[in-house]
Amino acid sequence: MMKLFDTKDDFKNHIKSLVRKASPLLNEGKPVTTLRTPEVVEHLDTCLDLIYEKEIVESTVTFRWYYRNYDSYLYNELTSNELKGLIRLVAKGIGAKNYDLAKIAYSVVDELNAGASYDELKAKPYKKPPWNYVLTVNGIFNLKSAEFYTIDSDKYKQLVTTYHFFNNVTISYYEKPHNKSKFELYKTYMDSLCNGEEDLQKLLKQGMFAVIEGNGRHKYFMISGDPGIGKSTLGYLFMALAGQANTKILNIDKLANNNAINAISPQTRLIIGDDLKNNAKISDDAITNYKILVDGNALSAEVKYEHNRIIKTNAFWMQMMNEAPRIYEAGEAITDRTIFIHLKGKNHRNDKEVAAKEMAKRLDDYLGRRSNGIDQEFINEIASDVLRSIKYFDEFDIPESIKKATANMVNENNWMHQFIEHATEVGLFEFNTLKQSTIVSCVELFLKETNPGMTIPAARRIVKEWKKQLDNLGYKEETVRQRSVPVIDYNADIIKNYMFGGFNDKNTMTTMYSKTRGRIDDKNIKKFEAELEQGLVPKELSIRQMIMLEHLISKGNLTAASYKTDAKWTWIIKFIFFLIKNLTENQKRARTGFSRTNLMNYLVRIPSS
Repeated sequence: MMKLFDTKDDFKNHIKSLVRKASPLLNEGKPVTTLRTPEVVEHLDTCLDLIYEKEIVESTVTFRWYYRNYDSYLYNELTSNELKGLIRLVAKGIGAKNYDLAKIAYSVVDELNAGASYDELKAKPYKKPPWNYVLTVNGIFNLKSAEFYTIDSDKYKQLVTTYHFFNNVTISYYEKPHNKSKFELYKTYMDSLCNGEEDLQKLLKQGMFAVIEGNGRHKYFMISGDPGIGKSTLGYLFMALAGQANTKILNIDKLANNNAINAISPQTRLIIGDDLKNNAKISDDAITNYKILVDGNALSAEVKYEHNRIIKTNAFWMQMMNEAPRIYEAGEAITDRTIFIHLKGKNHRNDKEVAAKEMAKRLDDYLGRRSNGIDQEFINEIASDVLRSIKYFDEFDIPESIKKATANMVNENNWMHQFIEHATEVGLFEFNTLKQSTIVSCVELFLKETNPGMTIPAARRIVKEWKKQLDNLGYKEETVRQRSVPVIDYNADIIKNYMFGGFNDKNTMTTMYSKTRGRIDDKNIKKFEAELEQGLVPKELSIRQMIMLEHLISKGNLTAASYKTDAKWTWIIKFIFFLIKNLTENQKRARTGFSRTNLMNYLVRIPSS
């Protein structure tokens, strides 16, 4: 094991000295002036305490490399920049001046990987510390026993020389509060933020615990809140607990961007999004990566001019937002990985109370929002309280209200849910029967207009999501496929003219879905027919009334036919007024053309000619 050094310069000089001595030996006694990959790898492997972590991604074996810090027993990731710096040290020791640093670095990684694959290096496999040991600046905290091993204790040295701990900690542990004023400020803030909800406060403190531990437990916290309650302060608090070097700023809608995710490392403790735009849309690719990364699985991300980077993390995921994003996928795959919290409380932005103003000012100061740096003592008080008060847990304790809110958030922003809402509004579910082909076609038309950047789901997936909604909508799947049904049960013209412009009924054999409740029956039809005869039917019909009107016309009812003819001129006049209103009040829209959906929504209650 490499000895410890007091300064980085001492470490650099040591490396150059070893290289200078070893180089002639590697070249059969002749001085080496050319920088060659095998010699560089040999020097690095000899001079450094290298360790590697082996990963298998898509049947491909890959490696991630680390080296021990010069002044401690802790390890750093061997990033591309760090590797290039070490190669320069080797080059100076040899005396080599003319070399392509980027090319050498690329080939050194290949050589290291090959050597590790065949166990030809001094480098050792990464030995992960047991789950219960949490490293701090001043020691190691045992989550299982709540014991604390100070940095000068034998137990601490035994642990850091037996296992491989990463050099990425910023917090110190206090067995009891050091600064009562700062400790009480933190307690007051949490009480105010959680509005007296103890279960919520416990959940947030478990989140802090997860950040300190570096184990997000495969959950993504999405946090919104009323204005002025301290939501953004919470985000800064979490970042301070993780430490700047261990925090990655990444919004959920950027998860499909390789340039955005390739900065995530095994040392990352917190991945937080702090600027999600309202009405943000989460792409299919982003959802795919969401599932992979939050689960703690590995994926390969392309890096320009370098080897693909393996992204794998157990970090705590957190997204701060004003409004929930649109996630075009529903079900347990998302809800099982998501915790949605909406914070409610008093707006402190314009608070006139001196105490409230002082609390807000002190919080901003301690979290570095007003000054140049974070008050580490304040953060240590928070971290220590969390470690003292939160018992180790395998899963977050999620209140039932938050579970329900999460399910609602995911479902309400799902593309099928959005379609159901729209279809309900325009009256599609007034029909006694719906064709499977009609559902697929209408969903496709809806998504093309409302979400033009979205990849339209395959018909099979549309059907799968549709079937999940049958019970709620009052439909059941029929066992016999059909081509057509009576006009009273299904009318394609009404769908095309009043609901989904561009709809074209496919006159083919298809699965049918029949209504189990709220059907249009003979009783409804007779009542409507009587109202027609008595002149009690309004000129603006509902979709249900339109369906019954067209049914009566198909049966040769002259009163119904006469009503439709009389309504023709009402339709024309209303349509003219609609055009005039659009042209005079919406000039910008007029330049780009009318929204078909807006037009159809307006005409939905107007009888056709």
